[in-house]
Amino acid sequence: MRKLLLICTAFIPFGLLAQPRDAEGSYSLEAENFYQQATQAHDAGDLETAAAFYAESIWADSTHLKALYNLALVQYEMGQYGKAELTLEKLLKATPWDTDAYELYGLALYQRGQYDRAIASFSAAMKTSAPARLLTDRGLAFSASGQYRAALLDFDDALRMEPDNVIACSAKGATLSKLGQYRLAMDWFDQALALQPNDVPSLINRATARYEMGETAQAENDFNLAIGYGGESEAYLARARCRLVGGQPEAALQDVKKAMRLDASNPEVYYLLGETEMAKGEAAAAIESFTIALDFNPSCPDCYFGRGKAKVQNRQFYEAINDLYRVLELDPLHQEAKAMLPEIYGLLDTENMQWMAGKER
Repeated sequence: MRKLLLICTAFIPFGLLAQPRDAEGSYSLEAENFYQQATQAHDAGDLETAAAFYAESIWADSTHLKALYNLALVQYEMGQYGKAELTLEKLLKATPWDTDAYELYGLALYQRGQYDRAIASFSAAMKTSAPARLLTDRGLAFSASGQYRAALLDFDDALRMEPDNVIACSAKGATLSKLGQYRLAMDWFDQALALQPNDVPSLINRATARYEMGETAQAENDFNLAIGYGGESEAYLARARCRLVGGQPEAALQDVKKAMRLDASNPEVYYLLGETEMAKGEAAAAIESFTIALDFNPSCPDCYFGRGKAKVQNRQFYEAINDLYRVLELDPLHQEAKAMLPEIYGLLDTENMQWMAGKER
């Protein structure tokens, strides 16, 4: 049975298991031949070849549901979340009762930042049963969308079923950290690490909480452990955030550069680079960095917001307004963008009045 890879973010571990459909079907010989070649490539880790053969199988027989599911799975594994989403929508149109497809659909939506839709998809996957894995998945989506109480309830339910669920332990701690409950969060990070001492997300989460509590030396130790266990890029980015908040932009910049050498196509690297450059008063450089982040992830509201702030600093008011409206298209509840728009219009009015006054002289 094929499984999805464990995915981590800097603050909240995100790992879910999905399995290919076992539904039998009567498919054409040509479609089955392509499908068998696809699964062989998939099992060998040749994802691009697998995707090509799954697509050929579907072309030969559009009703090949196993090929549709596994095409979405390999697209997800390659980080092509938008493509996976579209493939799964075709599958769910044909089989709206398919709980496996809803789970994978929720994963793809989560990775694209569509948290409310991910929650709905995970809930649909739980219509017949609610295993600890799915409760953890939905809890992560609740936490990412700011629905912390609902997230904690899902994590608690998951942990009642599986007390040794490392992801749920660490994610509960991360959610408590978002609520400012750092001491309580530490208990859950410690529990996760007691179960799995080399769990990189838990180490990074605990390090971040320790930074918040002023325990800098212990935090640095946790970051170093995470780096030693193979979480270099994630740890450098998380430490850069902590140092940036702590008013150390130069130290943060060094961590961002280390992360960039390891993961040059990660939009988060360029977003943090932009934030660091803003903290150093380098608005023009920050605009360029946020733009690169958006090249990698055009659906990132924080990247548009960061670039909008940088453009205000660079007195590019019209362009800043465009970026903030783009933020609100992607995230209509973005309070900072809503609050900043009137301020920019005020600055623009002042500039226009000064220009008119100078023209009349």
